[in-house]
Amino acid sequence: MDSLYTNFLRYPTLIHANSKPSHYEHEMKWRFYNEGYADFRYGAFVPRWKVQTFLTQLGKSGLIKDSLRQAESYFSIWTNQYPWLLSNPPQTPKGIKASDADIAYPEPLDKYTYDAIRHLQRSLESDRSDSPQDYFDREEEQPSLEHRDVRASCANDKCLFMTNMDPFVPPSQVTFDYKQVNTIPQLENLYETISEIPHGIEWDQSSYQRVVDQDPHTCWNTLKGPQEGDYFGLLFVGSLRIEKLIIYTPQEIKRVDRQMVVTAMESDNEWVTCKITDRTTPSSGKLTLDLYCPGAQYYRAMKVTFIKTMHEPFELCGLTINTFSV
Repeated sequence: MDSLYTNFLRYPTLIHANSKPSHYEHEMKWRFYNEGYADFRYGAFVPRWKVQTFLTQLGKSGLIKDSLRQAESYFSIWTNQYPWLLSNPPQTPKGIKASDADIAYPEPLDKYTYDAIRHLQRSLESDRSDSPQDYFDREEEQPSLEHRDVRASCANDKCLFMTNMDPFVPPSQVTFDYKQVNTIPQLENLYETISEIPHGIEWDQSSYQRVVDQDPHTCWNTLKGPQEGDYFGLLFVGSLRIEKLIIYTPQEIKRVDRQMVVTAMESDNEWVTCKITDRTTPSSGKLTLDLYCPGAQYYRAMKVTFIKTMHEPFELCGLTINTFSV
């Protein structure tokens, strides 16, 4: 939870929540207007004022008792904001990764989630004044979805994996109207018809947290070739020296310095470019780079950016910075 809290401190007005990887794909399809669903069973940080606002919303909502008992299905949606979800595998009390058999969606979830959306849309449509009295936000909080690059917590809880590469359909491309879309499965179908994720690909088997699970045999797959300017990296809970970087990947990349650039962040949004000396051994399953990053001795984040478009998807199985491995 330290890593999740680190991201919450960066943007404390948003809901930050863990999402089970096999559920994450579904929750990327449960986004509408400016809001989305967040499952709080796996850990979350929420601004206190949002909880207070929600209690006021409930008091004015006129919901029946059965609906009030499912209030958690309404909460994140009625903030009218997209929660920041991190794809992280939950664990059972015995410390092992939980399966879908261990943690399943509650049966009435679709019903009450849809009811929350319908109630919200009706409220927004019924009060279009400059000073609405329904306690629902009208403006999207920052950063917007396209600028949220933190995707998963490291298994050691000491860093966050970040990338701008996102295979999921943005909600701006899906038009939702409760008068035409009558169920959550119908909404999922709208997303699936324009999804770019190849059929037969199980997101759980190639998702973000596969980079930072401390297992070099599991890999995140970008699913399509990275474009010039695409990047991946780590945001640290503390700070690290950055002198050597190992990128675990089954792909051979010649002349890494002509394909990628490595940058390090001293403080918020102040990045320096590191000089690369390639020490890679062919067919080793990893890229080994010595780095010289001018400026500070310790850095808050590290980023690898593609400076040429790749024509094939990229697989990333782990990262080591000096002796810090994920």
